[in-house]
Amino acid sequence: MSSPRIAWDHFADPESGLAGKKKLQLRVLVFVAHPDDETIGASSVMSRVADVSVIFLTDGAPHDPCFWSPDAKGTREDYAQMRWHEATAATALVNISPERILCLGGVDQDAIHGLPVLVHRFVEL
Repeated sequence: MSSPRIAWDHFADPESGLAGKKKLQLRVLVFVAHPDDETIGASSVMSRVADVSVIFLTDGAPHDPCFWSPDAKGTREDYAQMRWHEATAATALVNISPERILCLGGVDQDAIHGLPVLVHRFVEL
């Protein structure tokens, strides 16, 4: 009896893995702390997999504006919206629609204080 092939075996395969030309027929969930982590850490995987969903723990917008992008204007909510638009634009480059992206609603750098609620939201998915 053969054992199931784990996802990493698909990516490491020199014929069909990350360097291959065709999409891997896998379902992948990319779970990251905030918008842009998926692009920095998993863009090559996301571009090679047929079925990808992305979940952000936080909205990427800390309360303290000193941590915001220099381009940010307005309220914390405005900045969170800007981060969302950046994330959907980046993931669109690898054909992931906004319907495949979710945010659990944590505030960047404060998520630890709401972790039980965030875990519950994740489990309810």
